Amino acid sequence: MKTGAHFTALLIALLFAPSAAMAANSNDALKKSATRSSAESISDTLSLTSAQQAAAWQDITKQARKENTPANFKATVGGIVPDALMTYPVPLTTSAKIPGLRRYQYAFLDNNTLLIINPRDRKITDVITR
Repeated sequence: MKTGAHFTALLIALLFAPSAAMAANSNDALKKSATRSSAESISDTLSLTSAQQAAAWQDITKQARKENTPANFKATVGGIVPDALMTYPVPLTTSAKIPGLRRYQYAFLDNNTLLIINPRDRKITDVITR
């Protein structure tokens, strides 16, 4: 009888082991996907090269509408964009050249300052001037 119980337990373990392994692999894939997507996600820090800044300036300012700079507003990385300032999604042509900008927004100020903005918290992630 003991042999039959051991055999049954072994048979059950063998039957369900592939399912457990598949579930573990699936969980690992989900974790990797979440990590990858958080790495690609938007943040309050952005490190554009000077060439990327120049490309962003050229693409965005061609089509951007200049916004009046709000009184007492100083555009600094980490600063918050006032609600009175309109922001716009980075154009597809720009994000095609600089994929890291895909989820960001921008504001082009009347003092020829281009702000790259995290739309979630309206923090300035880069200030580009020419």
